[in-house]
Amino acid sequence: MKRAYYKDITVKRGGQYVRLSGDELHKHFGRSRIIVEQEAKIGEETAIEYGVRIGYAADIGKCVQIGTRSHIGDGTVLAENVVVGRDCTVYNSDIGHNTELGDLVHIDDSQVGHGTEIGRLNRIGTHVIIGDECVIGDSVRIKEMAKVGDYCTIRHGATIGEGAKIGNGVYIGFMATINPGAVVPDGTVIHPRATVEAEPSQKAA
Repeated sequence: MKRAYYKDITVKRGGQYVRLSGDELHKHFGRSRIIVEQEAKIGEETAIEYGVRIGYAADIGKCVQIGTRSHIGDGTVLAENVVVGRDCTVYNSDIGHNTELGDLVHIDDSQVGHGTEIGRLNRIGTHVIIGDECVIGDSVRIKEMAKVGDYCTIRHGATIGEGAKIGNGVYIGFMATINPGAVVPDGTVIHPRATVEAEPSQKAA
């Protein structure tokens, strides 16, 4: 039976981050209710807070930060310098380097590029692709099979419908709605509270 692999890990203890390894690390995991499943890999200088669970065969890069009570699911990949906030769930997903997730974010079976910022209370559906260096506000919903290009800004409260395709460099204002199957070209500006419908040809596709 294979064990999780980690050499030394930075953990939060007594309000400060300290580096632990070996028996001392296992004791800390027990006290802090940190669970690391078999075959998980954790890079050096990764910081793990109270109540975190890291699933089977998850691959956590160097210098990652994982907030209190977050759950990193089986097979998830967090590249170097990823920051995961508190109470997040990231299942079977691939998160690019230097990406930041706010508190209470849910991502399931999806891909997020590098350098992207995702705010609080966001829900990312299954089979979603989010590009590089995007900025996504709080309480955004991106539904199943949607695709968001690189360098996009999505303001708080917006909804991206199932199967919608957002081009590169798109700006979507707060509380805007992109309906299922809609295609938004590169560089488009969507005003706050606007609704973008799918064209008949897009719906047929």
